[in-house]
Amino acid sequence: MVVFDASVLIDLFDSRSKGPRRQRIDILIENLGKEKIYIPAPAYIEFLTRADKARQNYQEEIEASDTFRIEPLSKRASVECAILLEPIFTAKQKREITKTKLKFDWMIVAIAKTLAPRCVYACDDDVVKGCKHAGLVCMHIDEIIIPPPAPETMEMFPSKGN
Repeated sequence: MVVFDASVLIDLFDSRSKGPRRQRIDILIENLGKEKIYIPAPAYIEFLTRADKARQNYQEEIEASDTFRIEPLSKRASVECAILLEPIFTAKQKREITKTKLKFDWMIVAIAKTLAPRCVYACDDDVVKGCKHAGLVCMHIDEIIIPPPAPETMEMFPSKGN
C-alpha cells in the first residue's frame, strides 16, 4: 500500500501532462501494478478543488476504482497530527496559530503515518519534509529515475557490400 499526495494525483489525471514528470508518473503507476493507493482526505480535497470542470469525472473514476481508497482524517490521525506539530511551533506560534493555519500537508502526513504505507509519493516539498520528520519513507516524484531510451537495434553481423 502506498499514499499519494494531491500533486501526484493532479499530474496523474491531467491528460495535458507531458515531459519528464509524465514519464515518471507513468513509470510509477506501471511499477505499482495492482497495489492499493490511499489518498488522504485533505489531498483529495486539494485535488478535486484544482480539477475544475473535470471534478465530477475524476471523482467518479477514483471512487469506482478498486485501486484507490480515500482515507479520512480520523481521531487517531488528528492526535498524530497534533503530536507531529508539537515540536514544530514555538510557544508564541502556538498562541498565534489559527484553525486555517493548520496546513493540509501535516494532515496528509498524519493520515499517512496512521496507515504505515511502504512509501508516500509526493510532488510537494512540504509533504516530503513532513514525512521525513514523521519517519515515513517518502519519494518525491522527481526522484523516480527515467531509464535511458533503448539503443537502436544494431545488426550483429552487418552484411558485406560488394
